[in-house]
Amino acid sequence: MKRLFTLLVSALMVLGLWIPASAEGSAETNGELPVNSAAVMGSADGGEASEPDTEAPVYSVSVDPEKVSLPFVKEGYKPQEPKYITIKNTGNQTIILEDRGENPWLVITLDKNTLKPNEEAAVSIKLKDDLSAVTQSTLKGFITYTSEGGTVRDYAHFEVTYAVNHDMKYVEAKEPTHLEDGNIACWYCEYCDKYYKGSTGTNELSLEEITIPKLKEHTPDDSGWHSDETNHWNTCECGETLNEAAHTFEWVIDKEATAAEKGSKHEECTVCGYEKAAVEIPATGTAEEPSEPTEPSKPEETPSEPAKPSTPEEPTEPAKPSKPEE
Repeated sequence: MKRLFTLLVSALMVLGLWIPASAEGSAETNGELPVNSAAVMGSADGGEASEPDTEAPVYSVSVDPEKVSLPFVKEGYKPQEPKYITIKNTGNQTIILEDRGENPWLVITLDKNTLKPNEEAAVSIKLKDDLSAVTQSTLKGFITYTSEGGTVRDYAHFEVTYAVNHDMKYVEAKEPTHLEDGNIACWYCEYCDKYYKGSTGTNELSLEEITIPKLKEHTPDDSGWHSDETNHWNTCECGETLNEAAHTFEWVIDKEATAAEKGSKHEECTVCGYEKAAVEIPATGTAEEPSEPTEPSKPEETPSEPAKPSTPEEPTEPAKPSKPEE
């Protein structure tokens, strides 16, 4: 019986379900079961053994926010301030966050690596300094986390959107001359010293592609026409005289003459604009003075005054009757 007990205790110790007490007063020295052995082997009244009260390990994290947009910048930008995300241990076990290490575009830094349950770590994200221009990009990044023993391995995922643009300047087209090359219209980034077809910098052009070779023939410079009294001509940048020819004049009226006032005109070259001295245009003549207007004729007869009404005659007294004869 004692041998059976010893074998049972040894088996429990191997499984890690029972740890003997100290040498003084230990259950093993007294030949008795440990106090918690009833929970392992069965109740005191011989009931069935119960399962040990342990919680299953959970390894999980949350990321807030899951998407980060960094400021869009131009080449030669100043060092950028970081944006932050938070990683929280939402499991019931301690986890270890691994540093990201080198990244071609971003600097990602953790403020702590070990997270107990419900603890948080701040992750700073910013652009590396002095990046060359790239098209807008969204990186799907992650931070690796493991259990303390390294047996569990998982990832905290997030997205970072960023863009580094060319600092473009428009280059106008230029015609070639006898001494200088010309060029097509294009865009130029001074920071990366490259030419592009469009302002977005997606179609790079070589120097040979934008250059128009200088002309073998002489070409007029920007000084315009030169002239004397009889001829006009252009000059090349190298000093050669070009396009020399005699003036072709036509009259230009400066001021029209009137009957009482002289005018003026000059001859001007229709090609180079050379002008001869102005000459006088005589007045066309003296204008007649207008005659004074005559007064309108008076009517021949003065209208007569209307006749005055005649004075009515005074009434006469009626005749008195004659006396009768006696």
